[in-house]
Amino acid sequence: MSTTSRAITATTCTLDCPDSCSLEVTTEGVGADRRIVAVEAGDGNPSTAGWICAKVRRHGDRLHSPDRVTTPLLRTGPKGTGAFRPITWDEAIAMVAERIGATLDTVGGSGVVAFTYNSSAGNVERTSH
Repeated sequence: MSTTSRAITATTCTLDCPDSCSLEVTTEGVGADRRIVAVEAGDGNPSTAGWICAKVRRHGDRLHSPDRVTTPLLRTGPKGTGAFRPITWDEAIAMVAERIGATLDTVGGSGVVAFTYNSSAGNVERTSH
C-alpha cells in the first residue's frame, strides 16, 4: 500500500532580487516522487507582506514540466528550427570550456562576460563588483 505525504515548508525565494520573499512550498509524494504542488507567499518577510511574483508562484509548473530540458542539447540544424540532439554533460562542459578558451586566446578577457542572473537588482550582484 502506497501513501502520499503532503508537507508545507517555509523557505525563502532563491532568486537573487532584493526582496528575498518568504515562501510556503507545498509538496506531495514520497522520496524521488515528491513534487511541488504549490508555491505561495509566506508571512516571514514584512517588506513583501505576503506577496510573491508570478514567476516564483509557477516554479513547480516549470520544474515538473514534460517540456523541461534535463540534459544538454547540441543544435544540429539552423537556429530556430528546433533541431537538437542530446549530448553528455562532459561533452557540454568541454565544448563550453573550449569556446571560452578560444575567445580568451583571440579576444582576451573582454570577450568573456560573466553572467549572473540577478532579477532586477539583486543583493549579491550589487556587492560583487
